[in-house]
Amino acid sequence: MAQSRVHLTDRRVVRIKGVIRIYVFEASLKQIQHTNVYMSLHERIFGLGTLAFTTAGTAGVEASWLMVPRPMEVHRKVVQTLQRYR
Repeated sequence: MAQSRVHLTDRRVVRIKGVIRIYVFEASLKQIQHTNVYMSLHERIFGLGTLAFTTAGTAGVEASWLMVPRPMEVHRKVVQTLQRYR
């Protein structure tokens, strides 16, 4: 499976995915409509989670951070960042 890197800056969320074929997704913080935290049983056991980002006008998640330590704390910081820069 191809690795995916997601970055949060003070202006945008960027996801870079792929090895042979590179796919880049970029959305300004103003475009981010929802953030979600998912924690499977295995992730909860290890204190991990997945953060997902969706934008307006799409049917699904555009970018995700996988296996994030302390996901609820990170999610809170992401939401604060989104509110600050909108």
